[in-house]
Amino acid sequence: MTDMAKTRITTAEFLELPESNQIRELIDGEIFVNPPKDAHQKIVINTALFLGSVIKGGQLRVAPTGVVFDELNTPEPDVFWVSSENTHCELGDDGLWHGAPDLIIEVLSPSTARHDRVTKFQLYEKYGVREYWIADPEMPSIEVWFLENKILNYQGVYGLGKTFTSRVLNAAVETDRLLSE
Repeated sequence: MTDMAKTRITTAEFLELPESNQIRELIDGEIFVNPPKDAHQKIVINTALFLGSVIKGGQLRVAPTGVVFDELNTPEPDVFWVSSENTHCELGDDGLWHGAPDLIIEVLSPSTARHDRVTKFQLYEKYGVREYWIADPEMPSIEVWFLENKILNYQGVYGLGKTFTSRVLNAAVETDRLLSE
């Protein structure tokens, strides 16, 4: 049996692909496609509605819309927010965001859990995302990480009925608002 060679592409080549409403991202030059399930989308919508009610300014986005980090990495966060003060993440002439958002939320799917917890975690840490939430519809829970000294530090995991404080938003977050029907 021979190993199949993976064809890697650059961000420039990735951006030349036809526009799609599928969630696809470029990580280390490899394209990943993952159609989300209903439980995933419910959390994405709940999170976006909650954030819209507490953020003051800045830009809030939900997938599909990419964030360009470099020539080989254009992830597609489920939800992200760029504060008004953030000078490291800007909307480019190409219609994509370039640089690290202040807050990224990924909602786990069985097929992407390892990818979100390891590969994208390391990417978000490397590029300086200030806060990273990992929502797990199966548990249900939200794992919270915050950037300090260029390292994403574990704040905690919060199940239903719990509240945590977001350092980036400077706001209390009730998990039920994000995870419940």
